[in-house]
Amino acid sequence: MKIKPAYFFLFLLTALSLLGVSQTGAQEEEAVVETATPAGSAVVTVSPSPALELSPVPTPTPVSPNANFLTISPPVRELELSPGSTNSYQLSLTNQGEQKVRLILRASPFSAAGETGGVDVADEELPDSQNWVIINPAVLDLEPGERAEVVYTISLPQTAEPGGFYFALTALLAGENVSVDVLSRPVGGAAVNLNVASLHLVRIAGPVNFAAQVSEFSTPKTIYEYGPVPFSARILNQSNVHIKPVLEIEVKNTIGLADGELIHLPQQNILPQAGRKYEAEFGGKWHFGRYAATLNGLYGDGQTLTYTIFFWILPWKIMLAVALALAIIILLIISIKRQLDEKKLLEAEVKHYKKEVLKKEEENKTGQTPEEK
Repeated sequence: MKIKPAYFFLFLLTALSLLGVSQTGAQEEEAVVETATPAGSAVVTVSPSPALELSPVPTPTPVSPNANFLTISPPVRELELSPGSTNSYQLSLTNQGEQKVRLILRASPFSAAGETGGVDVADEELPDSQNWVIINPAVLDLEPGERAEVVYTISLPQTAEPGGFYFALTALLAGENVSVDVLSRPVGGAAVNLNVASLHLVRIAGPVNFAAQVSEFSTPKTIYEYGPVPFSARILNQSNVHIKPVLEIEVKNTIGLADGELIHLPQQNILPQAGRKYEAEFGGKWHFGRYAATLNGLYGDGQTLTYTIFFWILPWKIMLAVALALAIIILLIISIKRQLDEKKLLEAEVKHYKKEVLKKEEENKTGQTPEEK
């Protein structure tokens, strides 16, 4: 029996439609997720939809209401004291927050952290061998907006060795159960470090062996197309006391095409056995030639530092364009000269040819050569 084409196509479309419905139902069944729940609870079925999925939003970290509320002054104090001396100073603390706070004050050692002037304050008091700082009061209550002056005394023993003595006066936030004894010292409880400190750099008078060196003075490249040229310098302090060197960079063109230039670096303290990084640059865009950069320094009681490097500034793109232009001009000149020479040669040949033609015409007329005449 033959099936008519119209019925065949109708049958085919119906089969495909049924097949599509079947597959869709299967996918929907696969998308249903059963979530297990504790006994006695209902089973919840969830049909996830990719279009409705949301990225999880991180929960913000709560900010302490006391964060960055306290200021201390001065932030840094540099002193030179003699062994056996006793000296008192003041620092001020201001509560800029909205709540009353109780602060615990203590002296802690610190050391250099990194090469950009950072410090690492220890979370402990000064060791017994250098417990030379007395703070009064050691516990302080501050109302909102209140400012208080704290007196502290540095009492150096006669046996204190010449060199550096470094400590930070830190303020810690006391817990509610911190009490104070008759000597105004904290008793019991806990405290939170607020990272608020007044750094003290003390030089104990006496003979000191100053020593420092340039551990690095460089530029990122040796050849530059244009300025500016950045410099990076590192000074290592090998003394037993901090130094504050005076540094400058002198830049000169070695072929005398430009005047020298001085670049002054900022004065910064370098703790003992620590390094300090300095950055500077030789400004301006248009320079040409070989340059010498010399780092000069003065520190301690007259010690000097010096270090020299060389670099080039060559605008090679412009130089290449100029060279190509000169080459084209030279080729044009050579070509024009060659054409002129060829023209002169051709004119001389034409003149000689005309002379020969005239000579032959004259011979034909007279029957005699010019020599026979």
